[in-house]
Parts: sequence; structure tokens; C-alpha cells
Amino acid sequence: MFLRPTIASKLYFKKDHRNHTMKAIQPIIIATLITLTGCATGKNYSQHEMISESTERVFTYDYSIPKSDKNTLWKRARDYFAATYGDSRAVFRIQDESDGILIGKGIHTWIFADVLLCSNEYHVRFAAKNEKARLQFELIQDVPALSKCLGYPLPSKVAYQDMVKIFSETSSNLEKALTGEEQPNDFKNF
Repeated sequence: MFLRPTIASKLYFKKDHRNHTMKAIQPIIIATLITLTGCATGKNYSQHEMISESTERVFTYDYSIPKSDKNTLWKRARDYFAATYGDSRAVFRIQDESDGILIGKGIHTWIFADVLLCSNEYHVRFAAKNEKARLQFELIQDVPALSKCLGYPLPSKVAYQDMVKIFSETSSNLEKALTGEEQPNDFKNF
């Protein structure tokens, strides 16, 4: 007596055969996708690498402003940062006019792989003396609470280049404010 296969058993064998084939092909498909993705993003990956610990992290700018006393330079710097950041107290936790210093923190936010908002903090220090001043930025090796990039205590290479550019522009604009060339707030001029 022969058993005749039913329609249900035929479907079962066909499904089982397909599943077995898919399981065999699945690693090949995944490997191909990884390879293609790697080829497509391989050139851009290096820009997302974190800078090395040996990369310069302290940027110091010195200014020589003849015929300017310490208090005048300090007030011009404070006013410049207040106009630039909206409020100098939001940036500086120490503002000591008698010593001519401003000490605070800044944060730079950048985008990782067009998806994640990452952040890195830096110290901002300003010191004024008679006829000279100094501005210093120092990158902090830590992951701020706001950052979504927990593996990046230092910025990516692209973010680092942006930060260096911002530090340089800030220094240039501060120098104009210290010399009195550029008044950041024209409100008092009436």
C-alpha cells in the first residue's frame, strides 16, 4: 500500500526546503551587504575617527594692546563674550575684574554620520594685564551629558577642524573688541 502525499505535506516539504536554502544563503547576503556598505562609506569613515590623545588640545592667543589698562581690556572682553554668547555669565563661572580674569566652559556640538548629535566641552580662559591680554581654549577629554556619542571623549577629526576654526575666529574678533575697533554692542551709541 502506497501512501499518497497530501497537499499539506507537499507544502511542508517545500517550505522546509526554502528555509534551508535561505539559511544557507543568508550569511552570503549579509557579507555582501557589509562589503558594499564598507565600500560606500570607507572613504568617509576616516573623518569620523576621533582625534588622537596626542593632538594639540590647548590653543593660546596673546594680544598686545598699547595704552590700554587691565580693567579696560577685561571689560571689553566681558562685553564681547556677552554679545557673542548672549550672556557672559552663561559661559564664565568666574569673572574677577580686579584680577582681570574670566574662566568658564564652552560646548561644541557636531553631527556624527548625519545621525547623532555629539558634543565636546572646552575650557575658556581670559586674562588681562596692562597693555596685553591672553585667551586660551583647552579641549576637555570627557563625554558631556548632552552628547549621544558615548565613545567620543574627544571630537572627530572634522569636528576638531571646525573647533579650531571657531577658536581662531573668536580670537580674531576678540582682538578687534580689545583694540576698540569693533564694538559688539551699538546699543549705547545714541
